[in-house]
Amino acid sequence: DNLVGKTTFKGLCSLIKNSKAVLANDNGISHLSRFFQKPNVTVYTFSDSREYLWGQHSLGIQYREYDCMPCVSGDVRYPKDNVPPRCNYGYRCTKTLKSSEVIRALLSLVNKSKRAPD
Repeated sequence: DNLVGKTTFKGLCSLIKNSKAVLANDNGISHLSRFFQKPNVTVYTFSDSREYLWGQHSLGIQYREYDCMPCVSGDVRYPKDNVPPRCNYGYRCTKTLKSSEVIRALLSLVNKSKRAPD
């Protein structure tokens, strides 16, 4: 089911708490999943996964193929790890991450968490 616009914050917390794993981009959902210690893979494109600390339940995944990453839009009003207001390269970084790599990372993390003692 698509729950976009139908989920309260409390409902989102309940969904995450009852999930086996979470896959999200760098947003509040990924932060909540880390809080609830759910296996989660956070997908980074514009921001830099190395800026954040990871626990045993979390993994940041991103391809760093371009020297413009993390984004530097030239506009000092935006932090370097935010979605740029414009990209001189057509947001090419969003095309470098393959779904198979993300799925493999998530399955690996879920399997690792099953083996870890509670």
